[in-house]
Amino acid sequence: MARLAIVLIDQFADWEGAQLAASARADLGDHVRWLSPGGHAVRSMGGLSARVDGAVEDFEPAHADALVFIGSPLWQTEESPVLTPTARMAADAGLIIGGICGATLQLARAGLLNQRSHTSNSLAFLRQ
Repeated sequence: MARLAIVLIDQFADWEGAQLAASARADLGDHVRWLSPGGHAVRSMGGLSARVDGAVEDFEPAHADALVFIGSPLWQTEESPVLTPTARMAADAGLIIGGICGATLQLARAGLLNQRSHTSNSLAFLRQ
């Protein structure tokens, strides 16, 4: 059984984490834990209010096998949360790290896409 930590921020894309978590839990028997900045409830693009299990700032790599950042239009703004230390800590610990859609910008800001193959958008998108 794998342990998956999923990070949500305000305006998160409802469908991205939902499908990932449902498949991980139902099909693979994985443990899924939801995190957000400050551990606060966040609201999705579709208006869903999500209560999470904890704060991303308290994330411990020893308690997960993978860390996934869910997309949000907020990643493309100045108001984007700074989660670079968490992403780098997870990478340094050898965890699988994922960023879906706009969340790849978080991974790019952390320098995690520089020397890795990835499926983010174009280089121009990442440089903006």
